[in-house]
Amino acid sequence: MTAIKTSQSMKRHLFCCFLCFLTSCYRTETPATTITPTIEGTWLGGAYELDRDVYVPFPKILHFSADGTYSERWIDKEKADTFQWAFQKDSLHIDTFHFPMDEIKIGAEQLNWGRRYTRSYQRIQPRQLDGLDTTKIDLLLQKTDWENKTEKLRFQADGGLRVMNKTQEGYATYCYKVESFESYFLLVKYGNQTDCHAPCQFLEQIISIDRKTLKVLRWEKDRFQEVSYKASANKKSDFSMPVEFQRCDQYKLLNNPQNRYYNKGPRYPGGLYSINNLFKDKYKPLRNARRQTGLIRIRFVVNCAGEAGLFETLELDNNYQEKKFDQRISDQILEISKTLQSWIPATNREGKNIDHFKYLTFKIKDGKIIEIFF
Repeated sequence: MTAIKTSQSMKRHLFCCFLCFLTSCYRTETPATTITPTIEGTWLGGAYELDRDVYVPFPKILHFSADGTYSERWIDKEKADTFQWAFQKDSLHIDTFHFPMDEIKIGAEQLNWGRRYTRSYQRIQPRQLDGLDTTKIDLLLQKTDWENKTEKLRFQADGGLRVMNKTQEGYATYCYKVESFESYFLLVKYGNQTDCHAPCQFLEQIISIDRKTLKVLRWEKDRFQEVSYKASANKKSDFSMPVEFQRCDQYKLLNNPQNRYYNKGPRYPGGLYSINNLFKDKYKPLRNARRQTGLIRIRFVVNCAGEAGLFETLELDNNYQEKKFDQRISDQILEISKTLQSWIPATNREGKNIDHFKYLTFKIKDGKIIEIFF
């Protein structure tokens, strides 16, 4: 009788242990309902990591509603695309697409999406801009210049935007507009010095604005940051001269292999024949320069307007090892190369003019240019 009671007691003990085991297993699996609130809300598209520490704008707004509605809107589109979303097992389902949860990192403020080429978003909150709409904000922006430690902005009535970088002379030219998205106001910078059809820069949420201060939230270098400006008096001298060279798309990764294989590179009118003639006229060989032999390569960017800039020099011996030429030789070649302007711009597969690298290589023997090639 005692043995039977002991057996029943052991069974009850084992059954309780089994229930505890099941309960502990269940609790370690995070239910979808505890994950869902962390992604609900509106997310500001920030950056797309194209290469290590190379970020390009990702001008997109995401919204996850508690009722399972998902909407996304590219800033250059008038309407948002709407789908249904839900967490199921170990993935996020949007319409018919499944995104593994190990590719999505959801934080209190930031959302990172994708294992490779990560896209970063910032959770944004409605800001109380009492009595303001897009038109009134636009007028405030145009009323004065806006300045901080690194740059000065001038918003124009025609939709133009001039940006003066305080580390260099002159200003760069873009376009801008103020847009509303639900209860948010966005400052959209886009275009270039030729037209307003170029890609957007990083989206900015207008946090606050009045006659004295402007504060925005945007992607800055490698993270989201709040950036502040103070109203500044309009000075004609600040925006009297454009920069010597402005890229048409400052965020384009020029070393992307796609640019080399699928785009048509820039061409110089008259080709190498004209370039050779220019150097025959301008270049002055040094006397007694027998050891000045090797290669000098000039790399530069030709922008979408056919202008050349951002010149760099690489000096090599005939074994392709770095060496140093007499500075009078390398300086001459660089300065003459800078006069090569009015290029026929590179084009992409759609036939649109784009920025592109160009190389000129000079073969030097005893200080004389004996060959120039692309």
